[in-house]
Amino acid sequence: FNSIVTLARAHGAKVIVIGAPYRDSTTNPPEAQLMTQYRKALKSAMQQSQTPYLEILELTEAAGSVNEGWFGELIHPNHLGHRLIASELLKLMAQHGLLRELKVPEFQL
Repeated sequence: FNSIVTLARAHGAKVIVIGAPYRDSTTNPPEAQLMTQYRKALKSAMQQSQTPYLEILELTEAAGSVNEGWFGELIHPNHLGHRLIASELLKLMAQHGLLRELKVPEFQL
């Protein structure tokens, strides 16, 4: 990811990195643990490179007891999960001045 960020910035692109979704820790506990570790390492690396990082708690195994409605299956959010990603991404983009005058609508079901 660091190489991707460096390359994108070298070409004048703005970068935001999104932590991978994962529904729960009960379906496949070893894989869920790896996903938690991967996101933690990615977040740390992005903080070090001052790259905006987005992790949506509702789309992680940490919210596994209540997040099934956001997913189509274990790793793929459904249409509502994707709306949540879009909403949170727009907010982060606005916070970092990437949207300038765009008014970001609030997420609604």
